[in-house]
Amino acid sequence: MNELKEDQLETLRFIHQSQREESLEHRKSIHSVFGLSVAGLAATLAGVIAAQDISMGKRWVILLAVGGLCASTLAFMSQQRRESEIAMGIVRRIERRLGLYDDGVYLQGQSVLPQTFAESTIDEFGFSPGDKLQVTCLLIFAVLTGVALFVK
Repeated sequence: MNELKEDQLETLRFIHQSQREESLEHRKSIHSVFGLSVAGLAATLAGVIAAQDISMGKRWVILLAVGGLCASTLAFMSQQRRESEIAMGIVRRIERRLGLYDDGVYLQGQSVLPQTFAESTIDEFGFSPGDKLQVTCLLIFAVLTGVALFVK
């Protein structure tokens, strides 16, 4: 590995920190939108359960609104996760260049960061393993709302 000059190291530190922060902001937005969506879906489900009589037309409108909310939330989450992944890709390249995944570079017989940190975990739909729990939660609320609307 070529030795880096001090100004190069300083540049890499700055980029590393700024890209980590960028990734964190995207992840925060995922959690915020997810929380708001769950609150809206829970309120809708509670309203549907509490309602005495809902006309068939209104049932379909509610179901379409719930489906639209879920679809737009999932699309937003996927887009934000992909943006986060771009930033994390830059972070991982810098960490590789600095030898943070290599055994013995900084710590005798071990790496500073585990090799699993060097790999992306998002799937072809743009979701991480943690996102899949959120996707499942949204879909459960949508299904429960549908059941509550049409099985009364």
